[in-house]
Amino acid sequence: MSEKTVKLYTAQSGIVLDTIQEKEISYVKKEYIKAKYGEDISKIILTAYDWFAKEMEKKIDKPENAEYPFWLFKNKKYALTYGADNLLNLNIPEKEVILFDNRKWERVLNLNYVGNSLEEEKEFDRKLRNYGMQTGYDVFKSPLHIKLKKEIKDSFSRIFDIEDKSIVRGASWCLKKEWLEL
Repeated sequence: MSEKTVKLYTAQSGIVLDTIQEKEISYVKKEYIKAKYGEDISKIILTAYDWFAKEMEKKIDKPENAEYPFWLFKNKKYALTYGADNLLNLNIPEKEVILFDNRKWERVLNLNYVGNSLEEEKEFDRKLRNYGMQTGYDVFKSPLHIKLKKEIKDSFSRIFDIEDKSIVRGASWCLKKEWLEL
């Protein structure tokens, strides 16, 4: 019986594609993220990525060479919006990928509360404004508000509750040549 796979897409730079072709596997390193986004923005992004990587490790064994996952999409058109040179069509074994809700992930990337509903998120956003803050990022910038930070971080796991199948994303610790659909 063959292994079940998931069809996913990702847009990657020529360097990633060359690495996959040459070494048959590619990994994401923290230094790549810092180089791509710059020091200030990468601090924000790495807060979200660090949380995600810890959660992913609970579900999928992390290879020694991996630091962060590759971001993947169920829908090809979303992969193309990230502007890299090469669109990769992949068939990844189910056991090597984690799926999640992209809309909710965007909230995590902005360090915002992820509610069980849009109304719950709006309610939490109003709560933040009552504290004089506009976004979850304001909470994380402050050395205060430990309870609010915990409340926000505890909400992040809701990204794995996929409600809208049209905006599913995936993550994998690596990209392997054998997964490429040519």
